[in-house]
Amino acid sequence: MKRFLSIILCLTMVFGVMTAGREGVADLFDSFSLMVSAETHSVGDIIEFGSYPQSEVRDEKLIAELNKLITDDDMTNYNYDESYYDYNLGIFIFVDCDWMKYADITFKGDNYRAVVFTEYRCGRSFTEGMIDETGKKYGYQEENGYYTDTIYWFKYEPIKWRVLDPESGFIMSESLIDSQPFINVCYENYDDFHGFDFFDSYICNWLNNEFYNSAFDEEQKNLIQISNVNITIIPDGRYVEESESREKPYKIFLPSLQEISNTQYGFEGDTDGIDWWPESESRQAAGTDYAKCQGLYISPDTTEYSRAGYSSWHVRDYAGRSCYGRYEVESNGGIGATNVLFDTSTSIGVRPAMRVADLEKIILKNDTASSKLIIPSNTEVAYGASITLKAKATNVPEGYYVALYDGNTQLAKGSNTEVSYTFSDEFTSSKNITVKIIDDSENVQKGGDGNDLSASFEVKAKSGFFAKLIAFFKRLFRALPKVTVEPK
Repeated sequence: MKRFLSIILCLTMVFGVMTAGREGVADLFDSFSLMVSAETHSVGDIIEFGSYPQSEVRDEKLIAELNKLITDDDMTNYNYDESYYDYNLGIFIFVDCDWMKYADITFKGDNYRAVVFTEYRCGRSFTEGMIDETGKKYGYQEENGYYTDTIYWFKYEPIKWRVLDPESGFIMSESLIDSQPFINVCYENYDDFHGFDFFDSYICNWLNNEFYNSAFDEEQKNLIQISNVNITIIPDGRYVEESESREKPYKIFLPSLQEISNTQYGFEGDTDGIDWWPESESRQAAGTDYAKCQGLYISPDTTEYSRAGYSSWHVRDYAGRSCYGRYEVESNGGIGATNVLFDTSTSIGVRPAMRVADLEKIILKNDTASSKLIIPSNTEVAYGASITLKAKATNVPEGYYVALYDGNTQLAKGSNTEVSYTFSDEFTSSKNITVKIIDDSENVQKGGDGNDLSASFEVKAKSGFFAKLIAFFKRLFRALPKVTVEPK
């Protein structure tokens, strides 16, 4: 049957060329190229397109070399404008920020961005937490380990995009590549916040100017299509009596509520009404180092509404409810309508979306398709033993790592071939250890079957009376065993 279909296709192409003439040949092969595109890209595939500052440079020798290449005169002002409410003074503060700067350089063929700031970005516009009792302003940059008056370097790396619709070339960034406010103005009158939709927003302008020009070269810009971006405002019974829908053309945009709940794009749909949609791994996203340096808020705990290590990110739809806010995706992948006062937050992640032409020309990024994890079997060890865990992997390219996790806590990140971790205390309990293949941003990679490259095993200490008694006497003579749990 396949051979018969192949013959028919070949005959169709031959006769098509004969009848189409010179001008028709190009169109015919363009059509064939589109057929190939649909077959080679699937929903959920990861591709690389453009580049942006992402991983922090931590090599001290490289940092020293980079620092020699710039002076204060090379630094460019981000020109961030911020406004926030100072609860101590009881007034709104409007800030023309000239204290956060950057510089882009090329060194030995790689591109890097330097970032330095003398004050912290204000994480939220309405909060007591961003201004302490001494009047000092602080933000999530500090909580993320980035401090004032220090130059940090970030390497430009390929941006990874998730394919949502291969036919139209619709893609969305896999990571939160930055942390920016939806709007950058704040009003004393609460009601004045109403009416700021995506088309009027700071984030729309930022995506189609600063981000667009930093992330793509001219050839890549020519591949980005102009999309008719739609926004929907839901009636709230106060300002919006009827549902409103508007449309404007843009190249880069934020995803919509409808798009990130479309099951055909690989997301879970609405299962709990419009006020709150439950958690979903399909929408969970983590930020890059660069986004953290910009002030991204990282959820510290896993609760009903959050997941530790992940962050919230912007959606372009306006909720139109009595809170006058918008929708956003929470760190656990749930969707909720936020208070409008958070529109000025600099701590919410940015996950751009766009449509690209000729998707087949963009590299399909699944370097780990043939990667395999090699993990220990479930193991029972002596009570009180000193335990070292080991795991291995094969066919993992450079730039990816084998890592050990205890729940959501990373124990160790190794090389692309192996990882090991030794517990500092005597082992007296039971643990389920997970081994993952991750990238620089700690995103779990996909195997050839499309599933996460992740596997688990259990390490269990013997807990009977005699096991503990034996451990007691061995401890007296400093003879507790050392056990290595590793693949056989």
